[in-house]
Amino acid sequence: DWLSVDVDMDLPLREARDDFERAYLEAQLRHSRGSMTELARRAGMERTNLYRKLKMLGVKDTFQRDESDEH
Repeated sequence: DWLSVDVDMDLPLREARDDFERAYLEAQLRHSRGSMTELARRAGMERTNLYRKLKMLGVKDTFQRDESDEH
């Protein structure tokens, strides 16, 4: 299993969920090699919602891809 997340049971649900989503999306982003289109597909999200979620969670795209070739 390439994704394993420890859950801090002392956290409120919202914080625990945010921690999980952050770890999940960061792992999926690495697995997708920085492709936001692929990440959105894997996560089952619309790209606009994905970008909003990544910003809210503070997830940075470390791949710095030019996505103009994805359209």
